[in-house]
Amino acid sequence: MYNTVLKSQDFDLELIEELTRPRGQWSGLSRTFRCRLRAVDGEHSSILSQLPDLFVKLFDDRFLKMRLSERDRESVHYTRWLKSWKTAEDAVRIEASIYARLAHVQGSSLPRYFGSHLFLLPSGHEIEFIQSARYALRALQSADISQWDWHEDQLLLYATPTLPPHLTCVFIDFELAVQSDPGYDSERRDDYGELEQILCKSRLGLRKRLMEQYWEPREDWDIEYYTDSISDMKT
Repeated sequence: MYNTVLKSQDFDLELIEELTRPRGQWSGLSRTFRCRLRAVDGEHSSILSQLPDLFVKLFDDRFLKMRLSERDRESVHYTRWLKSWKTAEDAVRIEASIYARLAHVQGSSLPRYFGSHLFLLPSGHEIEFIQSARYALRALQSADISQWDWHEDQLLLYATPTLPPHLTCVFIDFELAVQSDPGYDSERRDDYGELEQILCKSRLGLRKRLMEQYWEPREDWDIEYYTDSISDMKT
């Protein structure tokens, strides 16, 4: 049955119990859970309930907390920061390579490894849409393009034909957009703030909590022109 999972396009897991060590005793890049397999390729089967529990290790950069004072930051040379810097993706690749190298002892000295996967939370599609809209906005900003008439009909929701499908925000309608030379902002509007307001309108229904978490702050060069308005948005 587990071979079927490995060959599947997607599967659902139910997290049962967190097994992560107390904070201060772990790397901060991952959390470990005991879980159950609930569906494979969208199909629920009674056989799944008879399978033993699995364990999943979720990697996410947001788990890593950075609480350093300015004094601590200034006392360490930047080269040491670069040497110690790593991402959740790095940790996943390291673990995958170790399990591959020790494949002959999986199931005995090591647990059976079923690969690395991209997981979506129950609100995952909403998060994907928010992040893709932020990416598209960043593309406009990097090209010094500003939209002067932001409205909801300029945003298209595209679902990829893959399994599982992924949601992407697509921008259209640039007839009133302006282009400025790099370094000149006389024609620029508050694209970040105006698009943020549209995404939080009741018609789209994006939750304020997810916007606060995944919309990301303004770029540093944007802060001097506009103030962050997310605290004024309606849920």
